[in-house]
Amino acid sequence: MYVDSFKANRLNGTYLLSPKLKTNGKLMMADDKSKVYAYDSWLMNFAISDRIAKSTEQWDRCKLAHNK
Repeated sequence: MYVDSFKANRLNGTYLLSPKLKTNGKLMMADDKSKVYAYDSWLMNFAISDRIAKSTEQWDRCKLAHNK
């Protein structure tokens, strides 16, 4: 399965949408100058690093949910 972006849902109900990802070795990555988005090739783990807030959020062992 090919995924070119992802939606990261937070526990508080907010979410982030990644820009289009590019394959970089075993990762899919995107950089929009304020954040770096990374997704593994198994589509189970991803992270978003915020350069401005100097923070990183990670999601581990996720399940792929299809939009309806």
